[in-house]
Amino acid sequence: MTWFVQEAGKPSLVLRHYWRGGLIGRLLSDRFMFLGVSRSRAMAEFALLSVLREKGLPVPKPAAARCYRFGLLARADILIELIPDAQDLVGLLKRRALSVDEWQKVGQVICQLHQAGVYHSDLNSHNLLLDSAGKMWVIDFDKSGLRADGSWKKEMLARLHRSLRKEAGLTSPFYWQEADWEHVMQGYNNGNV
Repeated sequence: MTWFVQEAGKPSLVLRHYWRGGLIGRLLSDRFMFLGVSRSRAMAEFALLSVLREKGLPVPKPAAARCYRFGLLARADILIELIPDAQDLVGLLKRRALSVDEWQKVGQVICQLHQAGVYHSDLNSHNLLLDSAGKMWVIDFDKSGLRADGSWKKEMLARLHRSLRKEAGLTSPFYWQEADWEHVMQGYNNGNV
């Protein structure tokens, strides 16, 4: 679940609480084994976003993170700056088709991440945003990190491709077709970022 926070004269913020997924999530929902504040998901994502911002990558600016302990368990939250006038690909594709240039920007931004050694654990069409200036952004770096070169790059691309196919099967209209993937790969392979 995500909340939006606005204070007069300051950038808008997004507050995201960390939840468990899967079967264990039904039992523990938002509680995690406490392994130390610095090893919490919120602090790890905050630190990663800080590094990625320093590298000039198109990711949101982290504002704050917290991990609060109770006994052996903990809960966590992260606060990031809202990317103004941006919409995720799924929202856009429900309204209109993307241009060849926009699809190539998807590939280029993934190439940028890969060139910097950034592994995104959940690269899907909801985690790519396009702003009103035409800039592509990547969000939600929970359980992500920096890695040495490897097969994970192809796996990230395959995950995004599956996400687009899945959304196309769930939503109508959804302005994506298989041929659009070729433009994503052109942007990725050109690597002119």
